[in-house]
Amino acid sequence: MTSSPDKYPHIAVTHTANANALLIGQAKSIAFELNCPLIDRHSATIQSLLEQFNLDALVVVEQYKLTLHTLDGLLRHHPNTSVLRITNLCRGRSDVLTDLMHLKKGDRLLDCTCGLGADAITGAHITGDEGFVLALESSPLLALLAGRGMESYTHQSHIEVTQAMRRVNIKNACYQDVLSELPDKSFDVVYFDPMFKNSIETANGIQLIRLLANYETPTNEDILHAKRVASRSVLLKDSSNGKLLSQLNFNLAKTGRHFAYGIICCSD
Repeated sequence: MTSSPDKYPHIAVTHTANANALLIGQAKSIAFELNCPLIDRHSATIQSLLEQFNLDALVVVEQYKLTLHTLDGLLRHHPNTSVLRITNLCRGRSDVLTDLMHLKKGDRLLDCTCGLGADAITGAHITGDEGFVLALESSPLLALLAGRGMESYTHQSHIEVTQAMRRVNIKNACYQDVLSELPDKSFDVVYFDPMFKNSIETANGIQLIRLLANYETPTNEDILHAKRVASRSVLLKDSSNGKLLSQLNFNLAKTGRHFAYGIICCSD
């Protein structure tokens, strides 16, 4: 999910009120990483900073976490659906996506459209310490939230979720650029989950992700590279009509009320 260059032109970073030197230093580092201004918080409210500086988004550095604020709401990293999915896997139940991938311990998974990383986290739970999960996210803000969240978030009641998050490697990059440079068969599975123009999700956090997202979909050239990179399969998630799956010559693997999955097998 890539961010549109014109969608969030006014971004800044700040920290909590009365922040210590460590938090201020972290805020400076993140502002440098995002190439955006650092605003001294003093006692100002988030709302007032957004309005005073005419900001579209404000990253607030807090102890142990980052929060993205807009005038429409806020977004923090959370493992989301991966919690339920990993819980089910631990209880011996199935997971639709990773079952279609035939994912197993030690596998190498490339998630081309990370978002906040629920699919990558679930995959990392299965591949384990012996495997490797790389999640690409071309939106700098989403990559920042996901990357810092994977490093610091601790799920109090599910150690398996925390362990899986630590295994996910986040890279702020476009999958188009990365796929073209990867060696042949360097991953077992390559996965795409492009953002749909019409989402069934209505939660505020999901809406903020949609504002940051790019609605580009993989091209035939992208899929050719993905087939070269994957040793087992390439998977694509589509809306239930499966139009994109058909356009890109995927075999329909699973349909549901809202989504459809397609697969291209790459095994010799």
